[in-house]
Amino acid sequence: MAKAIRIERLPEPARIELYDFYEFLVKKYVPVVTKTSSDHEAKKLFFKNLAARTFSLPANYTFDRNELHER
Repeated sequence: MAKAIRIERLPEPARIELYDFYEFLVKKYVPVVTKTSSDHEAKKLFFKNLAARTFSLPANYTFDRNELHER
């Protein structure tokens, strides 16, 4: 059985607030599935560029936080 809310019984400010809350709930709980192939292509391009700019550190390299923050 579908339930209905008679919004017309509410004063105008309450109706506006109810509509705003409804939009909030829709954005929060309704999944967005608008991924396109361009998103996939952008992800592939990002990782391709990342791989082209990576490098290997020497085997005996040690990370020193104090040296990192020296000026």
